[in-house]
Amino acid sequence: MTYIFKGMKKKIAVVTVLCMVFTLSMPVSATAATVSDISGHWANTTIQSWVNNSLIAGYPDGSFRPDRNISRAEFMTLVNRSYGYSATKSISFSDVKSDAWYYNAVAVAREAGYISGYPDGSMKPDIAISREEAATIMMNINKLQASEEAASKFTDVRRMIWSRGAIGAVSNVNIMNGYPDGSFSPQTSIKRGETVVTLDRSNKYVARPDAPLVTRNDETNTVSGMTTAMEYALDSASWDSYEFSTFDKLVFSGNHTLIVRYAAEGSTPFSQSTSLSFTTNESTGGGGGGGGGGHLSAADRAIDLIEAYATLNTNPAPTVADYTAAGVTGVVAGNLPAVNAAIDALLAVDVDTVGEIQAVVDGAVAIIAIDLIEAYATLNTNPAPTVADYTAAGVTGVVAGNLPAVRLLFTQLWIVVFAQCPDMSDTVAAVALTGIDSVNTIHK
Repeated sequence: MTYIFKGMKKKIAVVTVLCMVFTLSMPVSATAATVSDISGHWANTTIQSWVNNSLIAGYPDGSFRPDRNISRAEFMTLVNRSYGYSATKSISFSDVKSDAWYYNAVAVAREAGYISGYPDGSMKPDIAISREEAATIMMNINKLQASEEAASKFTDVRRMIWSRGAIGAVSNVNIMNGYPDGSFSPQTSIKRGETVVTLDRSNKYVARPDAPLVTRNDETNTVSGMTTAMEYALDSASWDSYEFSTFDKLVFSGNHTLIVRYAAEGSTPFSQSTSLSFTTNESTGGGGGGGGGGHLSAADRAIDLIEAYATLNTNPAPTVADYTAAGVTGVVAGNLPAVNAAIDALLAVDVDTVGEIQAVVDGAVAIIAIDLIEAYATLNTNPAPTVADYTAAGVTGVVAGNLPAVRLLFTQLWIVVFAQCPDMSDTVAAVALTGIDSVNTIHK
């Protein structure tokens, strides 16, 4: 399923008394103890919760009447209050008079955009609202994608003349469901108890993240694009977190279906799913890995993972081990964030070979080294540059024996040297500006 519940969107404190207006003669407030007719009702728990929290009221005789119809105006009133809608829009429906108790509710509903009138210019606020009308409102409010296919599971799908997509959408995310006999009864009026449950679920609905962009090669029976942020289910098996060593041993030869989604993390629910079908009987290898599959070498798989991060910003980001496996040098824990930032910043640049990746890494490492040397020279910050730092920055001629002198030279002559040699291309060229033939002659 592609839904998950969370806390009510509007705090009870904001809604002083959220009293449902279910009939033109509005029921009065009733406490939990005086709601006398919901015991044993299928919606009992949800109704009782709403009553306890003063989100809904019963009738003067202490009843709730959960199986009674409600009107379109009453439904709009409840939607507006439960979602906190208050802004209004000018309306001119032929059957909504300015002095009607529901005039403001209709104006708010129109501004919220979840309901419209009829072609004849009317709103029909007093007639009972149907289940298909309620489903359409829930789809609009939650910005769900219409799904006629999902509605085909109901036995009365042919009765859904105009509402099939909306009914499929809300049933997909469990905001509204059908009846035990397999029907949905689209033209039947929605009941008070059904309304409470529907709005309770709608208020708790959280949209799922998009499905992961993983692909499969049916000829080689391999998968590309997997990351450790994902989980998968093969055929009828349970969900497993992605780990390369385990996933690479999977055999997709024959007829198999692999379902992949992003795993839930904190308050973020698991994502929508991607389904991959395999039909080829012969396989060149196992399930594959983050960027490739089958019997690709470790270097090729690491290169594919880095390329996926550069082009798709997939997670997780490459590690030092990934760069090392790809054959790239110069990446260590200290410069990894900067290297990944440089990789991620690439636009329309191929990094599908070790040479292309190495060029980006070298550039990032050089920038880090230059920044370190500049900071030491101008601000005397620590740590002091090492021979490796000068080398990474593109500076030649620095060795352990002259390192202290080079540091001092750059500190003393920074303004002169780097005004004329800003790219730090060669220490010899830089010191030549001072009349010194070589760094090796310093302090002789």
